[in-house]
Amino acid sequence: MKVLCRAFVVFGLVGFFALSAFAESVASGKVWGGFFSPESVFVGRDYIFVANIGKEPNSLAKDNDGFISKLDKSGKVVKKDFASNLNAPKGMIEIDSTLYVVDIDRLVAFDTQGKKVLESHIQGAIFLNDIVLLDSNTLLLSDTGNGIIYAFDLKSKQTSEFARLELAKSGGGNGMLLDKAKQRLFVGCYHPHGKSGGQILAIDTKTKAIKILDAQKGAYDGVALAKNGNLLVSDWGENLNGKIYRISAKNGFSRDSLFGKNAKANVFTKTALNLPAMKGPADMFGTKDTLYIPKMLENEVLVVDLP
Repeated sequence: MKVLCRAFVVFGLVGFFALSAFAESVASGKVWGGFFSPESVFVGRDYIFVANIGKEPNSLAKDNDGFISKLDKSGKVVKKDFASNLNAPKGMIEIDSTLYVVDIDRLVAFDTQGKKVLESHIQGAIFLNDIVLLDSNTLLLSDTGNGIIYAFDLKSKQTSEFARLELAKSGGGNGMLLDKAKQRLFVGCYHPHGKSGGQILAIDTKTKAIKILDAQKGAYDGVALAKNGNLLVSDWGENLNGKIYRISAKNGFSRDSLFGKNAKANVFTKTALNLPAMKGPADMFGTKDTLYIPKMLENEVLVVDLP
């Protein structure tokens, strides 16, 4: 396994950041129950998948009681344990009818029948959390435990280091959202030991430059895109008072506005969505019209209109 260490530049903290005191109204949604510590939702072409860590919400327990549930688009369970014999499955992605999921220190894939077709242990991985497709041959895997974002080659099955975050400063990467066309990777971070909290980051996928979008630290998890192009980020909050925030930018989120010569002039604002407090809002998923929020410690998935 070849690991490539690449240097990257950290841009200034933030051009300017403001926390809004107002809550944004969101249409009340539906609640799907019956899960076991749901950590992640992925909406595929035909089905919705929910990653269940297990009866106990231990994200690092190798207890073999994790599984993935398969639902139809209305939320009806097609097969509760579509993919089983996992430990603590988290982020997922579907590529050409194959479902990939990260499971603590390994990448596992399943076919349309739930049969395992790939198992690759990631050397040095501690706390794999989310997964996105960088290009037709490369997956990016975030590791909250060591701050590394790995690149996994689908052809060679080899892993390299794509970027490395400073744990003490930013926390480890948790949820990710990739805009391939504009070469930006957005990352919600969380400190694995709960010490100093995490930040919300943007990474230039070409230069590996990093921009901090939220100077106020939190226990950030999932990242999704709002209808108007703003970011939506879930935060476990203090005392399990979890919220979903909208991050807006005065000059937008283009590569130039984040990393160009006028990047310091950009102004970021964080506004809480007007939703009930959640216990463990984790790796959410947004479609054109809908936001799916797994409430990990409530064993539910909240489904609301995409704001």
